[in-house]
Amino acid sequence: MTGVGKAGVAAASGPAPGALHRVLGLGFGIAIVIGNAVSATFNTSAQVAQVLTDGTLILLAWAVGGLYAFLGANAQAELGAMLPLEGGPYAYARHAYGEYGGFIVGWADWIANSAAVAAFTLLIGQSLAEIWPPFARASGSIAAGSVIAFAAVNWIGIRVGDGVQKAMSALWALVLLAFVVAAFAWTGPAPGGAAAPALAAAGHPGTLTAFLVAQRFVIYAYGGWNAPLYLAEEHRDAGRHLPRAMFGGVALMMALYLLVNAALLRVLPVEPLRSSTLPLVTATRVLAGEWTAAALVILTVVALLGGLNANILSTPRTLFAMARDGLFARRAAAVNRGGTPGVALWITAGAILAFIVSGTYDELLSVFASVSVANDMLLVLAVLLLRRREPGRARPYRAWGYPWTPLALLAVDLALGVGLVVGSPAQTAWALALLACSVPLYLLIRRGRRG
Repeated sequence: MTGVGKAGVAAASGPAPGALHRVLGLGFGIAIVIGNAVSATFNTSAQVAQVLTDGTLILLAWAVGGLYAFLGANAQAELGAMLPLEGGPYAYARHAYGEYGGFIVGWADWIANSAAVAAFTLLIGQSLAEIWPPFARASGSIAAGSVIAFAAVNWIGIRVGDGVQKAMSALWALVLLAFVVAAFAWTGPAPGGAAAPALAAAGHPGTLTAFLVAQRFVIYAYGGWNAPLYLAEEHRDAGRHLPRAMFGGVALMMALYLLVNAALLRVLPVEPLRSSTLPLVTATRVLAGEWTAAALVILTVVALLGGLNANILSTPRTLFAMARDGLFARRAAAVNRGGTPGVALWITAGAILAFIVSGTYDELLSVFASVSVANDMLLVLAVLLLRRREPGRARPYRAWGYPWTPLALLAVDLALGVGLVVGSPAQTAWALALLACSVPLYLLIRRGRRG
C-alpha cells in the first residue's frame, strides 16, 4: 500500500480500514465540474439580465466569466498537481502561509461552499412550483430533505457518489444541448425589446460597475471548476487528472453557458428573460408548449439534485483535511468503510441546513462570491510565492504564461472585489464577518489542542 497525506490513501490494490479510496478517474473530475455548475442554467441568466439589460453585454459577461475561470484553473492546477492533497485550497494555503493561513482559507472556503449549496437547493421547490405553485411555500423543507437524502447516499461510499455524479451530469448536459438545438431550429418571431436606458449607451458611467456587479452571478455559475481538487487523494492519478478535469470542465461549462444564453436570447425578449424565475422553462413553453415545459421542470429537479450530489461530495473534504491536521475536531477525520469522511459529511450537512433556514438565494450567492474572490487572490499569491520559495519542487503541471497570467488574474480579482463591495455591501460585510470569526475560532482550537 502507498500513501499520500497524513492519513494515507488506499492504493489500487485495496483500501485499508479508515482510509480514503483512490478510485476516481478523469471522467469523475469532469462530471463533478459540470455537476457543480448546473444551478447556473436555471435562474442565473435572469439575474445577469437584471443587471445587464443588453444581450451583447450579457453574452460578454458569460465569456469574461469563462476566461476568469480558465485563469483560475491555470493557477490552481499547478498547486493541485504539485500538492495532490485532500481539501484543495485549504491544503495549498496551509503549505504556502502556514497553519493560520490554511485555517482561514479552509474555514472561509467551507462556509462559502456550504452557503452555495444552500442557495441552489432552494431552487428545487421553486422549480416544482412551476408545476404546482404550493411547492414554492415549501421550498425550505424540500431543500432540507434533499440535503439529508443526498448526505445519506454519499455516506454509503465514494463509488456510489461517483456513479450518481456521472449519470446526472451527463443527463443534464444532453438536456441543455437539446434545448439549444430546439431554440436555434425555432422559426418563431424574433424577440423584441430594447436595452434599458441606463445601459443602452456603451460609454455610460454605470456600465462598468454594472458589469462587475453582474460578475457575482457569473462567478457563482463557474464556481465548480476547482471541485476535483477537493478529492485529490481519491484520484488514481491526480497529477494528470486534476489539470485535465478542470480545463475540460471549464471548456464544457463555457460552451454550454454561451450556447444556452444565446438560445435564450433568441427565444425570449430581454424583459421576459430578466423577470423569469426559470428562464429555461419559460423559453421551453414558447418553443414546445406547457407539457414539454413541465417535463423540463422534472429534469431541472434531477439536475439540481446532481449539483447537490457534487457539492455534498466535495465540500466535506475541506473539513476532513482540516481535522486531519488538527485544525478541527479529530473525529471529523474519520473515514467509513465506503471511503467517505462520514463525520465531516454530516457536520457539513448541518451547516447547509442552517444556511437554508437563515438566508435567501441572492444573499447566500453574494456571500459565496465575496469569499470566493478573496480566497482566489490568496491562492494566486501562493502560486507566485511557492515558485520563488520552492523553485526545485516537482510540478507535473506548470501555469501557462507565468508570471503574467497569475498577475492578470490577481488584477481581475481586485476589480471584482470592488464590484462586489459596491453592488452588495451588506452581503460583503457578512462575508467579512464570517472571515473575522476565524480568529477566535482558531485560537480556541489551538488552546484545546494544547490542553
